[in-house]
Amino acid sequence: MKKPDSAPSTIEKLTGWIWKIVSALLFVLTIAFLFSNCYWVPEGMVAVQSRFGILSSPEKDVRLPGGPYFALPFPAGKVVRYPTVIRRINISRAFSTKDMRNGDDSVTATTAPGALIPGVHGSIITGDKNIVEGAWTVNYRIAFSANERSCRSGVFLFAVNVGSLEKADRLIAVFAERAIVEVAAGMSVSDFVAGHIDNGTIKRIIQRQMDSAGSGITVDGVSASYYGPPAFLENDFQAAAQAESEKALQIEKAIRYRTTTLNEVAGNQWHQLIESINAAETGSANGSSQGAKKMFENGYVEGVAGAIIENARTHKTETIEKSRWAASRFNELFRAYRNDSRVCTNQLFQDALHEVLTGPLVKVKWVLPGQRLYIGDIEEYEPE
Repeated sequence: MKKPDSAPSTIEKLTGWIWKIVSALLFVLTIAFLFSNCYWVPEGMVAVQSRFGILSSPEKDVRLPGGPYFALPFPAGKVVRYPTVIRRINISRAFSTKDMRNGDDSVTATTAPGALIPGVHGSIITGDKNIVEGAWTVNYRIAFSANERSCRSGVFLFAVNVGSLEKADRLIAVFAERAIVEVAAGMSVSDFVAGHIDNGTIKRIIQRQMDSAGSGITVDGVSASYYGPPAFLENDFQAAAQAESEKALQIEKAIRYRTTTLNEVAGNQWHQLIESINAAETGSANGSSQGAKKMFENGYVEGVAGAIIENARTHKTETIEKSRWAASRFNELFRAYRNDSRVCTNQLFQDALHEVLTGPLVKVKWVLPGQRLYIGDIEEYEPE
């Protein structure tokens, strides 16, 4: 007879349980591995998902805020998140002798006065060949807007051609320096120091270069945070600016004095009067030589000149009236003389005597009857 099989041993049972546990763990780990790249994209960020290091298209690879999203486990699949908020870059050392991050002058004690240290200091040459310096701030962001249908394209270009924010910072800095040099080369030193910097043009130049590079970056704004002459030329520029201010002040005083004087002399119409006089002197226009004369004759000229003209008109009228009266008087006397010469002569004598005796320089002295009055050159004598 055959001997029956014996029951499973304890070791075999334990081995079976261990295999089941290991199988369950492997199953759980496999599931966890397959779903290990399940992720969400928070607000203010976007994600780019690659498969085996390859990006195919914006629609397939760019993930907008939300989730959950599934990707192949790493390293087969890779997810990179990018912030869509505005990022700021300071161009503070490229064109300045100062470190704008801490505000300290970088000139050391061993540096010769007025020297620019290559590799440490930077400067800009203006269009009139003057050295200036400045610092700028550039604000940029990844070209993404949830309201646009093509919002994924900018993110995709950024991921393919730039890849990281650190590289984007360096790219923005390089393009910004080129744009600043180009704009400053078309300016004068006075405009630059006065702050008349065309930051809009700088922004457009940077954006054009970023678009040409396919960076997927949008430049939001450019502003100059510091501009002026180099530190060792600051006193000279201040002296020149003070001289320009004094010049402008003196010009303004001269204009005010000219306006006040002309208003006093000719009134509010002095502009037209000067134009008419200049036209009369140069003969630049037909009939202009009569313009000033007409203004005087029509009474358009006021002020001192108007008063003089009015006095002249009054004097003219008085002279004419006196002449007419004298002519009329002469005619009357002539007719009287022809009628009776003695009466006319006596009347003329009486008129002359009255005019002489009533003059302002005539002194009248009354003498009593029987007394004599002696008149000398200096003194008057009377008998006692």
